[in-house]
Amino acid sequence: MDDLDMPSQSIDGQLADVPESQFTSLSTKRATSSAKLWTFVAPTEQAHRDILQRDLIRLSHEEEQKVRAMITQEVQRRFW
Repeated sequence: MDDLDMPSQSIDGQLADVPESQFTSLSTKRATSSAKLWTFVAPTEQAHRDILQRDLIRLSHEEEQKVRAMITQEVQRRFW
């Protein structure tokens, strides 16, 4: 079994909140992993933007919108 067949996991080893079935490409999975990492360790907002910008370069427009919506929801949940 390769890495793509494994369920996404957070740093602490528990299954992540976002089901893999929602994402079809490796680039989206990478951006999703970055978003999960950000929500786990909560670096500065600028560091988060840097991570997101790096990963969004690899995404299609539709995938980008999904990831941005997910991150926006998480930011609102944590800070508002």
